[in-house]
Parts: sequence; structure tokens; C-alpha cells
Amino acid sequence: PIEIQRAMQQIITEQIGMFCAGVSSEAYFDDLLYFLKMMIQLNVTKRLPKVMERLPKYKRAKRRMEEFYDKIMESHRPEKREGQPPDFIDTLLEANQADPQLLPETDLLVNVLAPYLVGMDTAASICAFMLHSLLKHPDLLERVKEEVDEMYEEHGSPTPAGMRKLDVTHRVAMETLRM
Repeated sequence: PIEIQRAMQQIITEQIGMFCAGVSSEAYFDDLLYFLKMMIQLNVTKRLPKVMERLPKYKRAKRRMEEFYDKIMESHRPEKREGQPPDFIDTLLEANQADPQLLPETDLLVNVLAPYLVGMDTAASICAFMLHSLLKHPDLLERVKEEVDEMYEEHGSPTPAGMRKLDVTHRVAMETLRM
């Protein structure tokens, strides 16, 4: 058995994070998940009292987020980015340098970690539900597999043109969102 929601959270977090920042979140995943859950409950829904920030587990997760932030920032020093196309983090750093009032140094940590946090609940839940739906309908699963296999054969790897040809996959995704 695979805990599919958690597996999707790990996959989505890693993929979005690598695409936007180029740094793996694998060693920090549990702390990212806990930190996000606590931040929502403490600051957004206010379901938990601020005193919860004093708990050792929260302090550890926050410390690990700061460590992860430092790792990302280290990998984005100009001399390490030479010859590489700019990514999301480079754009953030550029915005901070261009207008520190628009994006102050104090807001960088949350913004740098955002790509790792944004899909943990939303995209991961959608993917988990879509997989569940496909497994319940093996005929659709087979059609999606065939379509994806054709795309890889034709394009070698996913391309915008290849993705646009995934008709059944697109309709399954839209129905998943509708549900």
C-alpha cells in the first residue's frame, strides 16, 4: 500500500521546487509539510494559539526552513548561476535588489520557500484524486497511458505541442477538477 496523498505531496513539492529553484526538497519534506500546516493554522485560520510557536517541533521545523532557505540562497549566488537561465529565485533576488521596498529582505524567506509549499495541498490532492479515479476506471487509465506513450514516442519528452495532444488526459483532469 502507498499513502497516495503523501506520495503526491512529495512528488509535486520536488517537481515544482526543482523547476522554480533548482534545489531538491527531499531532505526537508517532512519539515516543509509540518511548517505549512502550522503556518496555516497559526496565521490564516487562527485555529491554534500563537503559543504553539514555542513548541520544540515547531521551532525545529522553523530552524530547518531557515537552513533550507540558506541552502537555496547559497545555490543562487551569482558565481554559481553563471551560464544558467534565470529561475524563479533569480527573479525574486533581482526584484529585491531593484526595489527593496517592494520585496524587502524580511519577505525573502517566505517567497523563496513558496514554490515548495504551493502545491502541497492543492495540486497534490488533485493528482491523488485523479489517480484514484483512473484506477477505478481501468479503461480510461489505459487510454491515458496510450496517449502519453504516443507523446513520448513522438516528442521524446513532454513539450507544449505534445501536451496539447493529450485529449483524454486533459478531459480526465478537467473532470477531476469538476468533481
